[in-house]
Amino acid sequence: MKRELLPIAIALAVAFALTAGTGMAMAGGDGHKKCAKYKYKIKHKPPGNPHNAQYIWVGSKNAALKHKYNHGDKILKKKCVNYKHKKKHKW
Repeated sequence: MKRELLPIAIALAVAFALTAGTGMAMAGGDGHKKCAKYKYKIKHKPPGNPHNAQYIWVGSKNAALKHKYNHGDKILKKKCVNYKHKKKHKW
């Protein structure tokens, strides 16, 4: 039983080592794109009227964290809005 699992374990270790740090996933990941800018969706509770909560998008992590700590808002989602393509070297 152990001898049967050894080739599988070696193959997984090699696959992990080859893709580690590249941003590629084993299941067809796209390694040539990287996000340059994010937007954050928060559930905003206005001060003085917490029952009038609204969902809003803010354009920076700093703004989302200020809403979280100053108003008690919840950060719900992070979305990429601008992809930066990696340049390919021509050697």
